[in-house]
Amino acid sequence: MAPMISVIVITYNRAHFLADALDSIERQTFRDFEIIIVDDGSTDNTKEIADKYEGIRYIRQEHSGISKARNTAVKAAKGMWIAFLDSDDLWKEDKLQKQVDYIKKHQDCRIVYTKYQNFTDILEDELNDGQKMLLHSNIDWSLPSALIDIKLFDEIGMFDENLVYGEDTDWNLRLRFFRVDMNHCIGEPLYLRRIHESNISNNGKELSNLDFWKVVTAAYRKTKRFEKCIKT
Repeated sequence: MAPMISVIVITYNRAHFLADALDSIERQTFRDFEIIIVDDGSTDNTKEIADKYEGIRYIRQEHSGISKARNTAVKAAKGMWIAFLDSDDLWKEDKLQKQVDYIKKHQDCRIVYTKYQNFTDILEDELNDGQKMLLHSNIDWSLPSALIDIKLFDEIGMFDENLVYGEDTDWNLRLRFFRVDMNHCIGEPLYLRRIHESNISNNGKELSNLDFWKVVTAAYRKTKRFEKCIKT
């Protein structure tokens, strides 16, 4: 029987964090899920870590970027719902259960987010300015907090493989342009985002205001093209 949820972990040279992420999935009180790891061409011992966990579907691809890795995982998923967890982050043990309870009570819900909490293992006096900024940041519609109806990927399209970063922002914007209700959110920090030395956002790849508006414009154009394709 197919699982209710496909939990997707995309990883690239994060073996030193991967076990923590997988352990936080294994501790979930809700159990009707599968775990899919897509290894985006890691050169460390990622597979060795993944092999320690029974029942995980491990998919390796040549290093192609997070968008293609996410698309690979979604296409392989057997669940009716999708939950992404970045391989350097964690979930609280009741994260999935509370989201499942929520969607059962709100049958019009197609995607439900949760609040999240930043944390770090870096000593306070060793934090750089970028890390300090991330620790105090809070982003609406955080993809690793979401539980997503898998049919949405047919309805609004997959992740844009031309984007090196900002692919989650692009996809969330398309949700909004397709008028998907994005106001479903559990007001508890059930997703824990780790701030560390090599966060993408801390390496100069965060979206500037100019980049953000370019992503907004591109997402709107994709929405219109996709709507046109559906109608024809």
